Amino acid sequence: MTEPVDMSRRCRRRDIARILLAVLIWSVVAHADPADVVPAAERTAHLQAMKDRVDEPLSVTSMTIAEMFALPRPPRAYTRAQLAEISALEAHGVSVIGYIARVDRMGDGDFHVQITEAPPPGGCLRRNTPDQFITELTPGVQARRPAYTLPRLQALCGTPTQVRISGWLMYDARHAQEAWRSTGWEVHPITGSACAAGG
Repeated sequence: MTEPVDMSRRCRRRDIARILLAVLIWSVVAHADPADVVPAAERTAHLQAMKDRVDEPLSVTSMTIAEMFALPRPPRAYTRAQLAEISALEAHGVSVIGYIARVDRMGDGDFHVQITEAPPPGGCLRRNTPDQFITELTPGVQARRPAYTLPRLQALCGTPTQVRISGWLMYDARHAQEAWRSTGWEVHPITGSACAAGG
């Protein structure tokens, strides 16, 4: 007679294996060779170069907000290998559909256009929440797209109108670990925006 399988024991072993794997990955990252970590000045210069792009991507890949949140999140002090992975993703143009939940003009002149998968309850939000995905319209693109004004974006905020935002994928490691943010990935800069079909 075959002995019954102890599923609870098997599940515990699987969970322990997952935890050990997570600890191993964390240990490798946390104890990376300091010589392999990209210097802060170089990380800042790379980030600025990505923000300063004004050309439109030759092609864009459609992604959902959930897929954006699922992208890897390297630490603030990332390694050369991680920079290569980040740069490979940043070479892609993307488009994402959502509802504008919050719009703010930032001190550097960027317009933060924060979108969610569902219309925000109660209209345009005045706070940040983990379900908001960050997209940014930079002054350089604003100069090329004069129709993309702050009042027009604010008029769509908190409404049931779906928008399709396209632009460059960019990783902002400085904000990746903030409690309210689900990812450091952004569409930044925005190079195109339109009402989604059926929105």
